[in-house]
Amino acid sequence: MKKLVLILLILFASIASAVELDGRTVILLVSAHRSGDQRMEEVKKKLLEERSALGLDTESMPIVFMGFKDSDTEREYFDRLGFQEFDSPVLCVVEWGNPARFGPKRVLDYAIARSATPFHVDEIVRNYLAVKDLPPGETLTQPPVSPHASGGLEIETVRFEAGGHPHYLMNTAVRLRNSGASTVRDIDVRFYCKVEETAPWQLIGKKPLDKLVSGYIASREIVGDSRQAGLTDENGFVRPCLYRIEVESGGNIIYQEGEFIPNQDPTEP
Repeated sequence: MKKLVLILLILFASIASAVELDGRTVILLVSAHRSGDQRMEEVKKKLLEERSALGLDTESMPIVFMGFKDSDTEREYFDRLGFQEFDSPVLCVVEWGNPARFGPKRVLDYAIARSATPFHVDEIVRNYLAVKDLPPGETLTQPPVSPHASGGLEIETVRFEAGGHPHYLMNTAVRLRNSGASTVRDIDVRFYCKVEETAPWQLIGKKPLDKLVSGYIASREIVGDSRQAGLTDENGFVRPCLYRIEVESGGNIIYQEGEFIPNQDPTEP
């Protein structure tokens, strides 16, 4: 009888906890298992420290930990969110389902870090704080604005990551801010790379952005195959490269360039 009561108490506590997430904006951290993974534990520690430093708690900044291989986790969650176990640990800002039993619904405003490290925590927390009070279903990129508005853009941060064998994953992203007084419309974001300094830039992807309201931020990201971008050698190792991200609006182009240096040592087995 005591055992049955304990089980019921645990069940009711879980339901109560889940109900609190109905439709909420949540920071989600996912690895192979929700505990015991060293890289995840490092990110988790930094994340909890950041929340404490901001004077927030589980109610004002809910954080959920999940494991790809944990028996109580639905695989469809990750298909819906657009990442898989080889991306882990994954740190992102998500909209939770309503009711909460539906789990995480979608990643908000491209606020996601694959192969996350403690370095990514500050950016994800900033994304969370930017979107957490928006009305349900509304995003940073689509508030109501005048159809005749115009404005100016700046590139806030960029990211370029690539890997070789066995996954050959390439991921690059840019975070934009409209620091002008009016809305910017019809924005084109283009991503380039090249492995030789004297070679022409190779377009590896582009993403449009309809509009960005004054004072708001937005992100654009592409995920691709590092082999198709010419970033791997004959042994499947990813090569160093240069990258360039261009943002065009109204005939004006701003850009940021950088150099990607792989962490993997090609001399290692």
